[in-house]
Amino acid sequence: MQEQLCDSSQSLANQPTNACVLYKSGVTPLSGWICLWNVGHLGLSAIRSFITRAIGPRLTSHIYKLRHRVQKSGSRHDLIVNPKYAARILKYLRNQTHLAGWHVRMHIPYPERSKARYLRSPSFGKGIASWNVNSLKGKRDEIAWYLSKEGIAILALQETLHKSEDWRMRLGKYQCIESPMQEGKVGERGVALAIAPHLIAHETGSHSPFWIWARIIHPTFPTGLIVGSVYVISHKGKERQEMIKGLKASTKSILSSHPNSPVIIMGDWNMDSQELSSMLKDWRLPLSCLDCRGSPRTRWKGSGSLRDLDHIIVSTNAYSKGQKCPHVFINLL
Repeated sequence: MQEQLCDSSQSLANQPTNACVLYKSGVTPLSGWICLWNVGHLGLSAIRSFITRAIGPRLTSHIYKLRHRVQKSGSRHDLIVNPKYAARILKYLRNQTHLAGWHVRMHIPYPERSKARYLRSPSFGKGIASWNVNSLKGKRDEIAWYLSKEGIAILALQETLHKSEDWRMRLGKYQCIESPMQEGKVGERGVALAIAPHLIAHETGSHSPFWIWARIIHPTFPTGLIVGSVYVISHKGKERQEMIKGLKASTKSILSSHPNSPVIIMGDWNMDSQELSSMLKDWRLPLSCLDCRGSPRTRWKGSGSLRDLDHIIVSTNAYSKGQKCPHVFINLL
């Protein structure tokens, strides 16, 4: 990021290139922050000159800072101005667009921009799903097709076998948040969350090779929805005990940080429902295991028999009064 600070005691046009005096005006972004685009091809001195021509020397003295910011889509220049004169400066800049061809408007903070997107969001989706893919290799197109066709909002993936040095995980237009596998490490086989593009989502909680958390923002969940994808080490031993201990601590932290948000943990727990219920009881956290509408058995045990190793865990407030929980599918594919 490049930044040019301007001394308010001088005219903007007369500012030295290396000026670095910050005017302590207490200006807030909402009241005195003006953004300019389409002037990235000009130097700072040329921009200062055009601004002075557009608004005049008197108003120029009310500009406290001019800075250049590099964005993904290009670049912009920010003017920090006296809030009392912000409207007038903005008006003159808009009237003199022909001088440098700039596009100008007041700065809109990211939360406000996100709120507008949030209010325009379509329906949440038909539900969320969990799938132990046992490697993404050769399956990405099918998964992306399934997500789009069924309108799945969130897909939790386990055993992706996707390495950190591989190409970035992509599943159609879905947002992918992942914790890649680590070769040679017990049970670190990769977990991920694929989130529909119309949902606002960000990673939250502690990061681990065995689990990953995301917070989803949508009108259906005003306080947010916390979703986790988890893979429990299959072989019992010290590594599994340490992993489960860490998962308990991470889950407790999530519940504490988001007390009013439903929490859903999906994945391959590598234990049957009876063992899982016993573990959750020992955890003494407000969590419960969802019952399956159909058969809970999702994994071959051998000799043609199946075991129930994949489960959905929800916080007790997920189905409380006034809260909604999306329909959940498990190992449909």
